[in-house]
Amino acid sequence: MQLDPQGLDWNELALRFSAHLPGVASCIVGTGKLAHFKRNIEILAQGPLDAPLQQHIRDAFVRHGDQWSGLI
Repeated sequence: MQLDPQGLDWNELALRFSAHLPGVASCIVGTGKLAHFKRNIEILAQGPLDAPLQQHIRDAFVRHGDQWSGLI
């Protein structure tokens, strides 16, 4: 999708984007390591991405439509 994470690691970008979308009530993130779980909590505590970055990601989904080959 040619996203620019703007200095964030991909895990942080994905968590903060998806967890704070309107209508999202919970996120289920699997991990086998307590340290990763704690890091995810720290990431989510930072709140949503800034508005321009959120829009950058939304625009990428619109540009790619059903041609996006990512896995869900």
